[in-house]
Amino acid sequence: GYNQMVEQLGIEKLKQPNHSIWVHDVRVDDFVMIWKSIYDYFQTETEGAKAFYDSTTNCKWNFFGQGIKKCTIAQKYGWADKSFSDAGIVYGENETYILAIFTDAEGNATDKKMYGAVAAEVHRLMDRVD
Repeated sequence: GYNQMVEQLGIEKLKQPNHSIWVHDVRVDDFVMIWKSIYDYFQTETEGAKAFYDSTTNCKWNFFGQGIKKCTIAQKYGWADKSFSDAGIVYGENETYILAIFTDAEGNATDKKMYGAVAAEVHRLMDRVD
């Protein structure tokens, strides 16, 4: 059902090819659309939605969380040889919003610090936090 879902959302590039589980041609705006759909699904409060919410908010690796403190973040990061990304929903104190950052970085310690710094600045602007 995944390929049918992304097709209905108009995100053809996120369809999984028959020969692989990996999707290699992804844009940041595609993930914003996916996370909007996930946010809508969370609002249904079904058993599946609650389980999915729990699995995205209790992740061991949450790079946005390095820069955004005291907020719940539903997210999933991803990486490949020469790319590093994170996307998800930030439940801020004043605003809930979707955040997606894609880079061509390798995901080393310096890159992870950068994610935290960028996420903190975006959060300051989006959630009107001083």
